[in-house]
Amino acid sequence: MTTNRERVDNTIIKQPAVALERGLLPGFQGMYVVDQGWIAVVTEGGSYKETLQPGHHSLGHYKYNRDIKMTNVNTKLQTLAVVTNGEFKIQQSVAGQLPLALDIDLGLSVEYQVSDPLRVAMEIERPVTALFDRVIQATRDAVAFLSINEVRTGGASIARTIQQNLQGMLLPKTIGIEVFGVFITDAYMTQNSQVTWEWLLINRPEVAQMYIAQYGELAKSMIDKGMLNTAEFLTGPPGSSPTAADGNPPPPTLLDRMKEEREYLEKLPGARVELRGGVDRSNTPDGSYVMRLEVPRTSGGQLEIIFDCPPGYPKEKPIVDVLVNGQPTPFQSTALNGWRGVEYLTEVARDIRQRLMIDKGMLNTTGSDDLPLRLDAAVPDTVALHQSFDLAVAVRREESPLLQEEELTRVRSAAVQVEWPVEVTAVDLRVHVHAPDCYITGQPFQLFRLRAGQDSPVVYFSLTPQRLGDIPIRVTLFQAFLAVGSARLTARADEHEVGRLITHVSSHLRPVAQSDEWTGIYTLISRTFSLEEFETLCFEMSIDPDDLAGTTRQRKIGALVDFCRRRELIESLAAHVLAARPNWMDLLVGRLTH
Repeated sequence: MTTNRERVDNTIIKQPAVALERGLLPGFQGMYVVDQGWIAVVTEGGSYKETLQPGHHSLGHYKYNRDIKMTNVNTKLQTLAVVTNGEFKIQQSVAGQLPLALDIDLGLSVEYQVSDPLRVAMEIERPVTALFDRVIQATRDAVAFLSINEVRTGGASIARTIQQNLQGMLLPKTIGIEVFGVFITDAYMTQNSQVTWEWLLINRPEVAQMYIAQYGELAKSMIDKGMLNTAEFLTGPPGSSPTAADGNPPPPTLLDRMKEEREYLEKLPGARVELRGGVDRSNTPDGSYVMRLEVPRTSGGQLEIIFDCPPGYPKEKPIVDVLVNGQPTPFQSTALNGWRGVEYLTEVARDIRQRLMIDKGMLNTTGSDDLPLRLDAAVPDTVALHQSFDLAVAVRREESPLLQEEELTRVRSAAVQVEWPVEVTAVDLRVHVHAPDCYITGQPFQLFRLRAGQDSPVVYFSLTPQRLGDIPIRVTLFQAFLAVGSARLTARADEHEVGRLITHVSSHLRPVAQSDEWTGIYTLISRTFSLEEFETLCFEMSIDPDDLAGTTRQRKIGALVDFCRRRELIESLAAHVLAARPNWMDLLVGRLTH
């Protein structure tokens, strides 16, 4: 029994403690930098002192020649690869006669993140190894009572069971780590008992007939003497063709690949798939295949995609034609443009559906104008530590004067671009405030409607500073969950005059934290979609809701958003959600006010 446990690198999330006392000289104000995505835990004489967030930190308040140590903990999302060989076993009785002992070898990919940096730094010596051991235990419990067929076909269900077992271990409380996903990357069985000719006749008669046709009366003797590879009887699907023990299986044909492609395409919601052999100009088969896919469009009508796969497919790129309601339609596909021979037709179909939805639907409407506007943010000249102050925000036309609010005399602006579809009199927008060093009363976002030719209403946020020094504040404007502009303010509290606020605002578009976008989509789905509607949304995106982690609707929604985030499908998810909820603003505002 072997695993890759000894190759686990614990320094990925917990670096060895670093002694800092020698770097601090008497009267010298030491500085320590914590990188983004890391947390530093400070100890003095082995006792916990404080936790440092990302940024620059002064260490001058620690006395010289003390045992000051720093342990850095990685809080980024990580992936743990688990590989086993002979670690798990099952016993399977065949036809009531032959008990087969099977080794189950698995490859797992576990997505995890440190949830309690203090516990990891102070209490867990080898955190990744601790997680590895718990994954093995959870997996052993998951496969203990499985049958052969369940191992063959149950990759997703086994992964769900493993994740549920891990959740039952309360990992955030025991080792300070939270698991977000478990995936089976490899699964196969090794037979430890010999299959007999009698077992083959009962359970795999098609294979027995094949051997009789190939080897005649010698077939029974070859099986009983172990001259043929009988492990394939268990791991291969019914109808597979085992080979001699020292031979290689024949390579799959193009027809085999096309049948596999058809199975994947048929899983698309409402799909109708037709597969036929291609012919040349003389109507003679030329070794190519034509796959025709029809799927209903969310906005109505029919989408038809025709794949012409040459004899050299998949190494050779297919020729693709797209028709919308019977009319030839131009399209874009990332999978097709970057074809390398490892892609599948379902990836191209998914690209086409998503792109047509974005081009014709909610996100980037053809015939819309980019309306230049201005995002204004205003704060007081001075604030006091631990006392609330107002932040006023408004979206205004370029020719409008700056936002003017009583006592909020510090005003800064940033340009934003709002898409305004033709014949639309108003658009729904959302402003989100991110201020990690302030307490925000109520929700950190507000929804409002901007009418054509008018300035928006002024929205207010109540913030309370929690520390002195630089206090970053970011105000981001969203349209349909897509950030269209952002203004960044830096509030700096003077040490002598408590809470004096000096504000700087960038006046250009800048990248914004995608977590704001993910939060908005999660909120809309969780508050306006029933369980049945949520499952329909998953199927429209070719995602099986049963494959998503979690046992409650809220957890599955979070798993869907996280799945789309990791695979860069957030824009596609937003398009599907907005197509199903075009009045999302009214629905969300109504839910928040009740």
